[in-house]
Amino acid sequence: GLRVSECSPEQLASNSIQACRVLADPQGPFAACHQTVAAEPFQ
Repeated sequence: GLRVSECSPEQLASNSIQACRVLADPQGPFAACHQTVAAEPFQ
C-alpha cells in the first residue's frame, strides 16, 4: 500500500514550491522542454 507522508502541510507546500521552481528554471535541466511545455503553470 501507499505510505502516509510524515511531512507537515507546511513542509509539503515548501517542497512543492522548490520542486516546481526547478521545472520552471530557464537555466535548469528542463529548460529545453520549455519550447514544448509552458513553464508558467509550474511557477
